[in-house]
Amino acid sequence: VFVFAATRTALAPLRTLALQSEQVGSGRLNQSIDLNRSDEIGALAVAFNSMIVKLREARKLEDERLRRAELMSDAALESLYDPVIVTDANARIVQLNPSAQRLLGPASVARGRPVSELVQDERISSAIDRATGRAYQQRRHERTSANLRRPRHAARTFWVPHGAEA
Repeated sequence: VFVFAATRTALAPLRTLALQSEQVGSGRLNQSIDLNRSDEIGALAVAFNSMIVKLREARKLEDERLRRAELMSDAALESLYDPVIVTDANARIVQLNPSAQRLLGPASVARGRPVSELVQDERISSAIDRATGRAYQQRRHERTSANLRRPRHAARTFWVPHGAEA
C-alpha cells in the first residue's frame, strides 16, 4: 500500500504536466505549471512554461502578420476600378469592392449570400463556379451518378481533370 501511495504521489506532477500539455496542444496557451522542484520534473515544468511563452509570442506575431496582410488586401481591393467579388468555396460572398457594390448593392447586404442570388449574368456565375471549383465538383458528381446508374456490362468512362493523377 505504501509503495502504491508513494508511486501515485511521485507521478502526480507528471499527470498534471500531461493534462496541461493536452490543453496547450488544443490551443489553450494560458497554461503554466507551478512546481517548485529542483529535480528532473521541475526542469521539465520550467521547459514546458518556456515553450508556452514562446508559443504565445509566435501566435501574437502570426496574428499581427495576418492582420497586416488583411489590411493590405482590403486596401488593394478597395482601390481596384473593376468590380471584384470575393467568395468562399461555396460561392457565398465574402467581400465586394466599391465597383462591385455599385452593381450588386451594399456589401453589408450581399455578404454571406450565394452569388447566384445577386448575379443574374450567367457568364459571371459560371466564371465564379469555375474559380471555386463548383463546376468541377458538380460534373464529377454527375459522372459518378451516371456511372452508378449504368448497367454492369456497359463501358465505363473515367474523367480525370488535366494535371490530376489517374
